[in-house]
Amino acid sequence: MLTAINTILYATDLSPEVEPALSMVKSLADKYQAEVIFLNVVEPIDPSLYAWGQMDSWSEIEKTTRNRSQMTLEQQASHFFDENSLVDSSALRPSVKVISGHVAKSILDCSDDINADLIVMGSNGHGAISELLLGSVADKVVRLSKRPVLLVPAPVK
Repeated sequence: MLTAINTILYATDLSPEVEPALSMVKSLADKYQAEVIFLNVVEPIDPSLYAWGQMDSWSEIEKTTRNRSQMTLEQQASHFFDENSLVDSSALRPSVKVISGHVAKSILDCSDDINADLIVMGSNGHGAISELLLGSVADKVVRLSKRPVLLVPAPVK
């Protein structure tokens, strides 16, 4: 029996490497007439860094990062909707969420909050060095999720 896909959570770090994941979301949303939620998680700045500058400047950097993420996601969502509404006039406008927190946990929490039927994300975004040192967000999401997760690889260069 096939599972209905009504709500797709597209988790992105906004890097160019995740573009194939967005293309996959477009295809799936069109095929299943699914609602799409675009999600970007901004990791909070480590409080130990506050010693290197005024606290106001670090909180301003975090606020600026969230605002830029919000604008970028809204542009992607608007472009996504414009393309899909040309194909299907009943296409739903995607929602956009930018939240602060630990990335994998925040993705999982959001998927629970919205009752996502599928999480779609790129399998590699920020690069191999950070994955080696910090652990892969994609790996954590796959291992800990109660929901299906579709990882879309970046093209080989």
